[in-house]
Amino acid sequence: TIDSYFANAQYTYDNRYVVSANYRADGSSRFAKGHRWGHFGSVGAAWIFTHESFVEPAKEYLSNGKLRFSWGVLGNQNIYSNRHQDLYSINYSGGQVAYVWETKGNENLTWERSQQLDIGLEFSIGKYLDAELDYYYKLTDNMLFPYYVAPSMGYSYYYFNGGEMVNQGVEMQFKVHAVNKQKVKLDIRLNGAHYNNVVTKLPEGLDISGSYSAGHSIYDIMTKEFVGVDPATGMALYRAYYDADLGGYRESNQASTLRDENRAGDNYIPNVKTYREDHPTANICDTVTINYNYAGTDYVGKSYLPKFSGGIGFDLVVYGVSLSANCSYSIGGYGYDATYAQLMGSNQAGQYNWHTDIRGAWHSDMTDAEKANAKAQ
Repeated sequence: TIDSYFANAQYTYDNRYVVSANYRADGSSRFAKGHRWGHFGSVGAAWIFTHESFVEPAKEYLSNGKLRFSWGVLGNQNIYSNRHQDLYSINYSGGQVAYVWETKGNENLTWERSQQLDIGLEFSIGKYLDAELDYYYKLTDNMLFPYYVAPSMGYSYYYFNGGEMVNQGVEMQFKVHAVNKQKVKLDIRLNGAHYNNVVTKLPEGLDISGSYSAGHSIYDIMTKEFVGVDPATGMALYRAYYDADLGGYRESNQASTLRDENRAGDNYIPNVKTYREDHPTANICDTVTINYNYAGTDYVGKSYLPKFSGGIGFDLVVYGVSLSANCSYSIGGYGYDATYAQLMGSNQAGQYNWHTDIRGAWHSDMTDAEKANAKAQ
């Protein structure tokens, strides 16, 4: 449950200047006593500059002009209930009644906070164009994280607060009044946004938590990298890594284990970013392997986040009959096509459908040139 109190105020002077402020206090039962209440609020101001006398000569072409500014603090309590206390379930184990961990609590849990700055501009050009441009900067701190521990402790994770993340971007909206007759009206709408995201800080001792890694976006792709096909065998090749200071490449000894035991030997590195940060002076080299399990996981320089995205649509009214359409678009960004991967799988013929690209798969009768461009078996 949540208990909230609100207060807000707004003042307008001479139909040109607007200031506003609001405050809210939220108490959540998802946190322990002493940590339940969060205090949030915002302030804002707007200047309607088209009501100024110096804009008077251009009022036929410029109207509805407004410059906006706001700053505020928001709270987030998006975790499961009762994460602030230890909970047990009763089971029957070894012929006896036993109490088993259900969840491990953290009585110091509290609200995640986000501070957001917004600057916006609105205006209209004649009777034909309405426009809105916005810039925002959002800093989230005291983030709610699951902290994973060894299962031997009787529970797998617990929640705690820590870390920072920054989101910032620009957004724009345009509406063109293409036709504005008494019985026929046509408006064309276009909007777009460019957005950046980066995790600036993680809690001490926690480098990678799921898709979160300091210095990277939560949309950056960290995966094992496919590097082509072995022309001689048709097997898929993946990028593998090893610590050359310890020895060569071998799919048996993890480099981190050798480091911990203070000994050398041939090795492999399963998670390159973690190893690089734990051993910043290590001489990490790469090679290729046909064994996917021993390929190294690392950021590959690609992101799910598009460079620019938005939508386009129109609203048409003809003699009282309305027709509207909306489309979305995205420029840039990457995604994993799991359906295509399945259709290119090496399953038994006739068991599943195959993509027509399977015709380009490697086979022994290919010429050397064809094998060099072939797809994996």
